[in-house]
Amino acid sequence: MKRFSLLMAILSICLFSTVQAHPGTATEDFAGTGTDFQIVNNHEDGSPWKGTFTLTANNTGTQAWGDFHFAISYGTGVVFGTDGGIYPKMNGVTMDTEDFLITGGTQLDLYFYDDPVNNGESVTFVIYTDNTANENEFFGICFWPTPVPEPATLTMLGLGSLVLLRRKK
Repeated sequence: MKRFSLLMAILSICLFSTVQAHPGTATEDFAGTGTDFQIVNNHEDGSPWKGTFTLTANNTGTQAWGDFHFAISYGTGVVFGTDGGIYPKMNGVTMDTEDFLITGGTQLDLYFYDDPVNNGESVTFVIYTDNTANENEFFGICFWPTPVPEPATLTMLGLGSLVLLRRKK
């Protein structure tokens, strides 16, 4: 229920924000609690209706991040893409295809658990958006980090799984 409420809050706030596709930039601070998300406001898109969006995110929280998410919040036909092999970049390095996932064109998930963004560190992402389907003058993007699970949390989940497996037998 908490996740559903959080998702609804994110979607309702994101419906009132816009981002520029060609080119767009933002710099944001995140406490990185998993409920901390940001939006970019008051940008317009124009010809050629596709391009890159650059985000510099500063980890001001206490936990490292292992993945980062982007979602189109409104704008019919606007999608994340890899047009001509333009893959997402993290700190200037092109991400491998197994390190990101585009779902339905409107959700982009970036995974970097091997190189987490720690407290006090910054990371710059460059992503590609394609707005050629409907040429929307305004559309919105939400973005947020996910903290790396703490070792104690992972241990508790593992022990709980073992207990459940043992009870099944």
